Amino acid sequence: MTALLTNTVKLYDGFPPGTGVITINDDNTFVLTKVDPSTNQPTATLISSPINALTARGRGTMVRFRTGTVTKAVDFSLGSELVRGEFGIAGDIAGGVLAGKSGVTDVIAALRKGGATVKYLTYWQRIGRNWLIAIGFIVVIVVIIALVALAQR
Repeated sequence: MTALLTNTVKLYDGFPPGTGVITINDDNTFVLTKVDPSTNQPTATLISSPINALTARGRGTMVRFRTGTVTKAVDFSLGSELVRGEFGIAGDIAGGVLAGKSGVTDVIAALRKGGATVKYLTYWQRIGRNWLIAIGFIVVIVVIIALVALAQR
């Protein structure tokens, strides 16, 4: 078995969050390993599953992996969410750039290719949806005001 894709992530498996490594192997297996950050050595295998038995859900850089009764959450780029939340539109753009470099899209693509159940919104899909909702809300308000103005004539 040879690793096709390896990615280091922030692992939410207790407090404080730890470090994890996602490995996708050529035999269509997904492995999530907890790593000791001081020695960079694996300490526990949290998920080891065929890809087609895995469910991945998330958005942006946050993804939850589930197989059987085991669910683990990871963040591919903690900085992308922090930047996005602090600096408005410029933060959205900077967060998108950080998310694009995090490796989450490569992992999601490999999971889809391997047959995993994936429900995931990219960073830009999420931002686009939020902006569409906001613009739609403004359009509805303007239409209501216009209808009230016309009704009073």
